Amino acid sequence: MEAARRDRVGLILAELVADPAVDKAVRAAAMDVQHSSGRTPIENADDEPPEMMRERSAAIITDRERATSHAEQVLGPLGALCDVRSIRDITAARVLLGRSTHTALLQLLPLPAPTTASINNSRDVLRRVTIVHDGHVREYLDLVSVPLKLTTLGAGSSATFAWRRQFADVLLPPVLIETLHAAEDVVRLLIVPTGFYHVPFDALPVSDSTMLIDRAATSVHGSMTGMLAQMHVETSSSIEPTVAVYDSVLLKHTETELAALNRKVARITHVTGADQLRVAFTAGPGDSPSMLAMGVHGSGDDHGWGQAKRMPDGTVITAADVFSWVVPQLCVLASCYSSITTSNGVELGGFPHALMLRGATTVIGGLYKIDDQSTAEIMTLFWDRLHAAEVAVYALRSAKLDWITAQPSPRPRAWAGLIAYGAAMA
Repeated sequence: MEAARRDRVGLILAELVADPAVDKAVRAAAMDVQHSSGRTPIENADDEPPEMMRERSAAIITDRERATSHAEQVLGPLGALCDVRSIRDITAARVLLGRSTHTALLQLLPLPAPTTASINNSRDVLRRVTIVHDGHVREYLDLVSVPLKLTTLGAGSSATFAWRRQFADVLLPPVLIETLHAAEDVVRLLIVPTGFYHVPFDALPVSDSTMLIDRAATSVHGSMTGMLAQMHVETSSSIEPTVAVYDSVLLKHTETELAALNRKVARITHVTGADQLRVAFTAGPGDSPSMLAMGVHGSGDDHGWGQAKRMPDGTVITAADVFSWVVPQLCVLASCYSSITTSNGVELGGFPHALMLRGATTVIGGLYKIDDQSTAEIMTLFWDRLHAAEVAVYALRSAKLDWITAQPSPRPRAWAGLIAYGAAMA
């Protein structure tokens, strides 16, 4: 399943090479990999003797190894994914090695649509669940037919929430549902939802009276390679100093959230413009920030790199701008359109991808145009939980459950758009 992402890496590299906003070192690494990957032993090989062909092949292999090593240093998880040899070693069992009993990894992969798909109005999707149970890792694999309409619904649309039961039936395998109900504690669930990044998984029903959020602490990932790369990073629990960007004029409800953040975090640098933010994350070694917190208006685009955040002073940053920064491990972008995005089923970008490639290990993002008031209320609870030493992915789950409990009739759309991306070590 991981190998199915090979072509997508090439598309991401192409995006990085073409975008002038990307940091020079990142662009150079992407171009290096692209160039070495494009070389073949038969180029300019008219009537070459076999010995020269073998020498050319050896030189190309060496060049690719050098380019991959360079990319891995600069691009982080994406650089690792460039190395075709690493794909053989990336398995779900390796990712879950040493995990607690209550951990599961769900991978989804839509298969190439046959000509009959349009006739049957469905598409085959491979589901693989890997579960840690009593110290043993067990895998379950099956194939389901998914109605095409479920693959094309927009994130946050009324139809997406109206079809939650149908999403649950086709995306959550029975063995996972059984594990969720059998576990005495909260299950840690990691999801690589290829083709289904638009789904608000926390809101999917797992019984007549419970949703996934009631039974699991869930995070969304771009690939297992990215997970493993994050697991090799030495993590820090510190959230100070923090860089904070809040627009309480355009989004009045953020005042409450910002007040909660100020109460819980002593060392905060408040930023209002794109230039200030760029300086904060390109200042070099020293007392570098441990967290980025944002409460601003966001907008989306078709490919992800153009996802934008409007700063309080009216300037704008995009996901592509992040490639010239070095960012902290925890980035809280609880604003609209801060998600891994897809275009025609291909993962191309978004703020979570960009931030993780530049140092983040956990990103709290908004899957769609999230509600300002409910988001501010949930994030106020989140800061309380995070300050109490809860890990971000669990703190977000707890904050959402606290908010749901306090509401007379909470609508899933009001809370399900807040997503934890990454957090592979949690």
